[in-house]
Amino acid sequence: MSDETELAAVAEAKGKGILNILANSEITPHFTVSIGVAAYPAAGKDYESLYLAADRAMYVAKKSGKNRIHVDDGTGTAVTEKQD
Repeated sequence: MSDETELAAVAEAKGKGILNILANSEITPHFTVSIGVAAYPAAGKDYESLYLAADRAMYVAKKSGKNRIHVDDGTGTAVTEKQD
């Protein structure tokens, strides 16, 4: 497993943690979360390219539905996951 893949997995796990908190809240939240993550250096090697990759990933998450996370790990095969 590459460093980029490991970092993308860590970022995805953190995002899932946030979504789990919302899903398990006793109070119904009045918002949803769409998270986009870009792995360095696979998805970009400078601030601007990483920012744009994360922004694109966020919009992929948004288009996929509510409470989702999408990780751009530079492979083009990143999966968008939903937290119920």
